[in-house]
Amino acid sequence: MQLASGPAPAVMRADRRLRLGDMLVRDGLLSPEQLRVALAAKAENRQQRLGEIVVERGWVSSTDLAKALAEQHGLEFIDLGQAPIDEAAADLLPERLAKRYRAVPVRFLAEDSALVAVADPTDVVSSDDLKLALGLNVRLAVAEVGDLDRTLTRIYRTDLDVEEALPPEAEAGGEGEEVEED
Repeated sequence: MQLASGPAPAVMRADRRLRLGDMLVRDGLLSPEQLRVALAAKAENRQQRLGEIVVERGWVSSTDLAKALAEQHGLEFIDLGQAPIDEAAADLLPERLAKRYRAVPVRFLAEDSALVAVADPTDVVSSDDLKLALGLNVRLAVAEVGDLDRTLTRIYRTDLDVEEALPPEAEAGGEGEEVEED
């Protein structure tokens, strides 16, 4: 009996994750030809990722990409348009860090841990930095990038809306009192 030579098919690799392109083809979201074209484009521009290419070309939706990334990394996919955000959890992460890491603390899982939605689950440095910034253990979930950006805008826009809604005398600390003129 002779064994076939060459690399094992991606689905049979126990030591590695299933590759994103293979997952998208398996799920019928991308054709084998589209995958070949996308991989050729990635080879030409090494800074662009496969997921970015297939979304830019309109072959895969950003939501389907986020779901595939979640599956690939063994993480939960979270729909931020539907999931309630715990304000106390979200408030733990300063705006500048939330935007830098494209991350939203969604809710507490326990006293010492939080679920954090991210667009890029491959960024290990961000995960470590989030843990330090929050002072909690972090369990990542993957969110669609547009939903994540809208959620960030909504969370941090609320602070601006409150300030903008204040009447000018309240901003000056006037408490609405009338000033008497001499």
